[in-house]
Amino acid sequence: MNSSIKYFLDLEMEDLRSQTKSDPFTTKFIFGHLDEYTRLRNRTFPWGPNGPIVGTCRGAIQRFDNSAETTAKVLQLAYGRILLSSEIKENIEPINIENRKYLVRQCWRYALYWLLIAVLLIGGFGLGYSNIGRVQTVPSQVASPAKQAVHTDAAQPAPTRPVSKGR
Repeated sequence: MNSSIKYFLDLEMEDLRSQTKSDPFTTKFIFGHLDEYTRLRNRTFPWGPNGPIVGTCRGAIQRFDNSAETTAKVLQLAYGRILLSSEIKENIEPINIENRKYLVRQCWRYALYWLLIAVLLIGGFGLGYSNIGRVQTVPSQVASPAKQAVHTDAAQPAPTRPVSKGR
């Protein structure tokens, strides 16, 4: 399992445990009818600060910042006696700033793509529901009044009972 997904799931489990004061895998939590448990089971978290979209972007930027710091420290330790620390900083900092800007643009693009996909899915389901889900009327089979008069004409005599010849 990806370590960032595992970390995210661990955070969600700890959050559920702290809010419910019990284990989320208990029958009481899973099948319980308490409003609090229902709200916690049905909550949405993808857009929160630890959600997959925002959390992934934030985590990528934090990892980049940590690796940039580590690279600067390693170069300072390795070449500190040969180069001045200001020279190392002057050469590394512009590259890190440019790469960080690129990463932030990529994260925005990633979030916008997911938002576009979500809007298209929701819009597609809404459009499908509005076209398929509404009540469809069937044209009535009622004939026009002129045609009704032909079939229900009162001017015709009612049929009579046949009369037997023997009596």
